[in-house]
Amino acid sequence: MADPNTPYVGPIEAAGWNLYDITRLAYPHAAGQWNHLQRFGPVAQVVEGGRYVLAPQPEPGQSLADANAQSNLIGLPHLRICDYLSPDYPGLRVQYSDKFALVGYLTVSASRVRLYSPKLQLPYIHDMVELHPTTGPEIFARDFGIMALQEFMLKRKDSRGF
Repeated sequence: MADPNTPYVGPIEAAGWNLYDITRLAYPHAAGQWNHLQRFGPVAQVVEGGRYVLAPQPEPGQSLADANAQSNLIGLPHLRICDYLSPDYPGLRVQYSDKFALVGYLTVSASRVRLYSPKLQLPYIHDMVELHPTTGPEIFARDFGIMALQEFMLKRKDSRGF
């Protein structure tokens, strides 16, 4: 069961990744964002109205930008989809497989938590998973993981474009 004091953060940290707040960044995908995020550090909890990005925990002496640049070598954060038609997922759009959704971003509102995939290709077609705020933390704690790039290449639906 998810820690009620740190939903989403605990499973991400346990997998060797961190969650960073990008709510107030005007251009969250700008080149200098990683330096900014490193200065403020990872979040300890998610809050309503927040927007977050996942990044691997840097090694001692390594910048967050370098850790993120090497993230594909570490693996790809994902959420296992147990049942594509389950009401546990009030909103679900997956591009690579109906068995998992890649996770790079997280947004939190009073009515839902949304997980979005990172930008892997152009045009940007992303996975999106919506979770209920009440059941989402438990589902996330149970089904979040890091998938090796090789495993992703074998499991994805379509091998074109990569």
